[in-house]
Amino acid sequence: MSANKRKRESMTAAELAAYHSQRQEAVSLNKEISSAANRKDSEDADRAFALLKSKGWENTHSYSAVIHAHVRTNGLHRAQSVFEELRAHPRLHLDVISATTLMKGHAAMGDVGSCKVILDAMDTTKPRVYPN
Repeated sequence: MSANKRKRESMTAAELAAYHSQRQEAVSLNKEISSAANRKDSEDADRAFALLKSKGWENTHSYSAVIHAHVRTNGLHRAQSVFEELRAHPRLHLDVISATTLMKGHAAMGDVGSCKVILDAMDTTKPRVYPN
């Protein structure tokens, strides 16, 4: 049994309701980021991402979606910055979607060297991230 599941089982009804409400809001904000990425609206993506982070609800889906938004709008510097933030995050781990999304952006610009750096990061991170 996971630690999160044990924690939820020990919650009162009010705490459980608050947990589910928070989770639904986090999912909704992640969907907002993804939708903004699809519209090529990195400002909206950043707004929703900042709100998630201010509440401590960000997860790897949040990071990969905001990286995607910046890659789609040719904002590679910001995408790289978000990627580095994810790598340094105390609670989250680098994931294959975030890494390969950023690699796609660099590759589209012909920056093969940056793709190699990302592959090296995937290889050396713990847990190791395997490209898909």
